[in-house]
Amino acid sequence: MRRVAPTSGWWLRRLGQRFDDLGTIVAFSLFPVALQTSMSVNHVVLQIQQWRGVMVGSGGYLWGGSRRLAHYLETHGDGSPSADDTGSVPSRRLQTLTLLELGSGTGAVGLAAAVLGADVTITDQASFSYPGRQATPGMDERPIRTLLELARSNVDINHGVLAGSNLMVQKLLWGDLADEAALPHGQYDIICGGDILLFTRAHAALLCSLRN
Repeated sequence: MRRVAPTSGWWLRRLGQRFDDLGTIVAFSLFPVALQTSMSVNHVVLQIQQWRGVMVGSGGYLWGGSRRLAHYLETHGDGSPSADDTGSVPSRRLQTLTLLELGSGTGAVGLAAAVLGADVTITDQASFSYPGRQATPGMDERPIRTLLELARSNVDINHGVLAGSNLMVQKLLWGDLADEAALPHGQYDIICGGDILLFTRAHAALLCSLRN
């Protein structure tokens, strides 16, 4: 995993993004969301299906952070856009690189990376329960459908533009050694995730997976 140096004025952009995401969260909570949206990457339009929160939780929506991450990968590869050489990392295009997307939800970032030529593994958990949460006795944590089904559905919807891409969807609960061992690659050139830090009690398990 490569470190990316922050660019000048990044905190102002981040503040604006946080307000934008806050508005989106409120809208997502109060109003029905569109069942389908789209995202353009490398002149390819990806059709992204969304599932309502009552089905799969907040992961069923294509959040702004995922759109921005996909745009970053397209524009800068895996390196830093900083003009200052201090601490910057030379960019590599995604062709021939392996990429692991954590907490993929709709799978949009992984789909974008596949369009850009990466060998992609899209991952998410198979329930509403997140690492670090105490299970409630007698409560069924399984959602009506799973985010893995949503990601696979989006792969199928975009099969035409993904022809020839190396892409797979796999279950990964952060911190689960068995899930990690089942991943197709023991190491990845790029590990990424968009809007995956909402549940703070899951951070320790996330760090565990990143270390492994």
